[in-house]
Amino acid sequence: MNVLKNRWGVKKHALYFLTGFEELKRNVGEPVSNFIKRFNKLCHKMPPDCKPPIAIAKSRFSKAFEDDFTGMLREITSRTLEDMQTNAIEVEENRATTATLKAKEEKTQEILNLVKRPLILQRLKLKILK
Repeated sequence: MNVLKNRWGVKKHALYFLTGFEELKRNVGEPVSNFIKRFNKLCHKMPPDCKPPIAIAKSRFSKAFEDDFTGMLREITSRTLEDMQTNAIEVEENRATTATLKAKEEKTQEILNLVKRPLILQRLKLKILK
């Protein structure tokens, strides 16, 4: 048996690759760059007779993300799978920047609310005293 494996290698059925390709999803918290590596590794392992056309590969790639990420990714026109992968990295960076800015804005609003509260109470006391 080992002689056969050494001579011919371990052959995997095309269905194995197609199933893995269809089920491939980005893991929670996984950086897009790591997912791209996993996606490309699987695509390169596929035998030529079961490699999907570019349109299907692009569709499968975009479906591997959560819905809002997929929507943002599909808004950008990508001619090739490589372009789509580059765009996915940019979308991830933009989302991270947006989240950071939103957190800063919320913190600033919190501080403003803390400053306004004593002023409002002071004005109420003045109105009551009049």
